Amino acid sequence: MSDPAFPINEIDQRGNHYHSHLGMTMRHYLAGEAMKGMLANPNFDCSPLVEKQITFVVGDAYALADAMLEARK
Repeated sequence: MSDPAFPINEIDQRGNHYHSHLGMTMRHYLAGEAMKGMLANPNFDCSPLVEKQITFVVGDAYALADAMLEARK
């Protein structure tokens, strides 16, 4: 499991912590960003996205996310 991408700690008016939101994982965030980049490529023909192509795009996005997380170490 990777670190949270957008953690939020809610504090009341007295400064007491009362709630936390971990948000999505950094891996999911990076995969989404990688996928946006791939789909924004004008040379990528996304009009006939069939299941096989979707599987490759998603797999590649998570592979890029995993590589980015590894590079952070």
